[in-house]
Amino acid sequence: MSRKATIAWESWNAIVDEILTEDPISILESQLTEEEIEMMETVLKYSPIEPVQPKVLYTPYGLFAAESMLKPSNRWDCWFCYTSFDITNSMVKNIEEVDGVESIKVLSRYTMFIGIGKLFNSTLVKLNIEDTIAGRDDIILEVEETIEMVKSQVSEKPYWAIFISPTAEIEYIMSDTLNDEYLHDLNKFENLRDKIGGTILRSTNEEAT
Repeated sequence: MSRKATIAWESWNAIVDEILTEDPISILESQLTEEEIEMMETVLKYSPIEPVQPKVLYTPYGLFAAESMLKPSNRWDCWFCYTSFDITNSMVKNIEEVDGVESIKVLSRYTMFIGIGKLFNSTLVKLNIEDTIAGRDDIILEVEETIEMVKSQVSEKPYWAIFISPTAEIEYIMSDTLNDEYLHDLNKFENLRDKIGGTILRSTNEEAT
């Protein structure tokens, strides 16, 4: 029985952000009883103080110091690309030709790691990649047309923002002023982008403030 070709994405940058903000002591304390926490604090209090070891990040390109500006998540918008079909050498070569793709590494039979240039629209680059390996011309064109249509509508207001999700879902907000409601909704867009990826387009008035 044939299987439908499927492609899914997961943000590596979001995973890295979560790892770097984790506090191991807080995580451990959440799993202990009050008595166990008190015992741990006593042990730590009287234990010899050792120099803090720099946090190391394991990446598809090897080990990097967490503070390194050369780690993949600092250089690119990084994504895991999962497929339901074999990743071939010719497929990889075609992906390398897609505008915006700076790095690609095959991790397994069905998984790739892809780094997208910071100045490119990640959502459209991923759609172009999907077009290259699974034929998505019609979807890319439809997304681009929808974005332009929404921009023409919201540009009637001085302040607006459009959120494009990794799955090409589009949401927008607009306002005559930078009021609390607008800023609250914009913050929701930014939190969503940090969590699942995507792109936010914003008005030139707002970018200038």
